[in-house]
Amino acid sequence: MTKIKFGLRLLETLTSALYDNPIVLFREYVQNSIDAYNRALDNKLKPISNFSIDIIINESERSIIINDNGYGISEEDFNSKMINIGVDSKSDLSNQIGFRGIGRLSAIPFCKNLIFKNKPKGSKKIFEFSWNGEKFNDMLIKDSTVELGKALDKITLKSSVDYAGNINDHYFSVYIDKYNNEIDELIHHKDFKYQLSSLLPLNYSSNFTHQNEIKREYKKLMHDDLENTAYNITLNSEPLFKQYKDENILDAGIWYWPLKFPKTPGEVEEPFGLLWFTFNRKIIANPNDQLHGIFVRSKNMLMGDNNSMVNAIFRNKPDGYISTHRELTQTLQGVYGEMLIYSTRFNDNARRDWFKLDTASMVLRDIIYDFLKNLYKYRTTASGVFNDKDDTHKDKNKQKLREAFINLTSSPDPKSFVDNFYKSKTAADKQKRENVEKNKLEYADEDVPFLPFQSQKLYNKILLLLRDYFSREKNLKEFLKIRNFLKKELNKE
Repeated sequence: MTKIKFGLRLLETLTSALYDNPIVLFREYVQNSIDAYNRALDNKLKPISNFSIDIIINESERSIIINDNGYGISEEDFNSKMINIGVDSKSDLSNQIGFRGIGRLSAIPFCKNLIFKNKPKGSKKIFEFSWNGEKFNDMLIKDSTVELGKALDKITLKSSVDYAGNINDHYFSVYIDKYNNEIDELIHHKDFKYQLSSLLPLNYSSNFTHQNEIKREYKKLMHDDLENTAYNITLNSEPLFKQYKDENILDAGIWYWPLKFPKTPGEVEEPFGLLWFTFNRKIIANPNDQLHGIFVRSKNMLMGDNNSMVNAIFRNKPDGYISTHRELTQTLQGVYGEMLIYSTRFNDNARRDWFKLDTASMVLRDIIYDFLKNLYKYRTTASGVFNDKDDTHKDKNKQKLREAFINLTSSPDPKSFVDNFYKSKTAADKQKRENVEKNKLEYADEDVPFLPFQSQKLYNKILLLLRDYFSREKNLKEFLKIRNFLKKELNKE
């Protein structure tokens, strides 16, 4: 048989191609820590009461440390686990988040050195394994045809140092040394903490009092605690939480869709998760710089982004159409919520932005399709009713709104919601009429002078500034006097 050779480009494909956004490296190393800890528990080691993962960013040194106080890796397994590529030792464990055995490589393209430090319990040494990212990137430019095995000899190094602390101490640490400009730009982005908190398997903040209701519904359906997939993770010693707050719960309150596989003969329906969501009476897009959309989480780890649900049906559902991709993403931007999935029947794709196309993921896709169809129908119905200036069809519109709300929420009696919807519509219509009258007063045609085009533009700009000033001073009458005076004087010329 011909001997197969693998080149350095294979390692590039498993790093740069899969991990083009450096935010994912935090996900990969955090999930590796969690998986290693859960694997230790499966091996009958005692639970650690304060198991935690600490992310430490040193901007002056351009370094990142991701450290956990788990049991580490045994001395005899450490080097092989660090050098093996694509050897998956955890896919048979149902509580594992990661897979494929390549996540630990994710930081190589983004730093000068990637160093793993391992202190197993009972050892007097700290074992280290390093990858030279600088040399790796240099070889890709100058000598990319080199065989992978020879390249690994040049870019990896194993070593150990004596440990001065207690022999029973244990931890595992990832050290990202001299990170590049991509990571620097990421961590200085104003939304970095939000992105990180959205990505990782965290608990809700204590400021989010509605969490108890969500956890109760999840446990009732899944017969398990949601906290079992939430971990103590800190960023520079500050605890991280999901970013939901009480003000994110909108007019409709919280509604739920149970996620279940179809019933098979002789068996009951198998639940695999819970969708919770909330929306305003009239669904309008929430600001881009705020939490919005429905996050899909597998074992509490984010899959893709805010628009994963829309992407899922556009990616592989040719027999169904609701609306354009843009319309559906705008609809999702008007809601808050999560799809919390926990099942061994789903297999993540290589990029971890969605699941492999199989029987389980097609069931999920069809559920998402039905949900988005009902959500979009409610949005268009509510918008039409809210903007309808003719009350002659009020009863008919109420019925349409009631049906759309029932289909979306399975509410047997949406009467109070619909009544409140019309109360808010009446209030909005009244405010709109008042604004129209106010604008008529402020922009009366008889107060506009006859001027050349360029002069008219300058006049309008000055009038806008004056109006803003007198509005702040709450003295619009004085503004109207000045405007009338200017019009008369300018028309004399």
